[in-house]
Amino acid sequence: IAAGAALVGAAFVGGARWLILPALAIALPLAFVTAAGIDLDGGFGDRNERPGTIAEIQDSYRLGAGELTIDLRDVKLPAGDHRLKVGIGTGHALVLVPDDVCVATTASVGMGGVSVFDRSGGGIDVDYHDARRAPADTARLVIDGDVGVGLLEVRHDKFDGPPFGRRLNAGAGERNSACVTRLASTGASHG
Repeated sequence: IAAGAALVGAAFVGGARWLILPALAIALPLAFVTAAGIDLDGGFGDRNERPGTIAEIQDSYRLGAGELTIDLRDVKLPAGDHRLKVGIGTGHALVLVPDDVCVATTASVGMGGVSVFDRSGGGIDVDYHDARRAPADTARLVIDGDVGVGLLEVRHDKFDGPPFGRRLNAGAGERNSACVTRLASTGASHG
């Protein structure tokens, strides 16, 4: 803002052409962050959450930038729906779930992708929907994801190594087998 104001003021008196490059260097990344809807609230770095009981699971997990791992494999979820909000401004969010849990996922992605077991979608301005139904005696985890720039991933097992060094559908060997069927079309739409 200050560089822009100085450029406007210099237009009347002249001699401030040197401010154009610094103003562009600030304005272009800021425009990208604004357009992608990146929200950096929630801190920075690597964060590992591993609740041991259903009472320890938070309604919402958020990280501004970095790697967020939410490991629910030790939690015995009772039958029925359990909602979980996962947000990452920029980086990687990994949700690990037990084999006997059905997962339904909805996510908004500014730039990047979503990989839920053997299904994935990605690109720019993506709305990902995978509505699954669970049998009456099965737990269903309903994930609501919000990704500025990065990857939201749901798996049974944790990969070693960086998430962005592998293909988006690297979890193709895993299945969302606790579910019976899809309720709505699966995939990503671009806005």
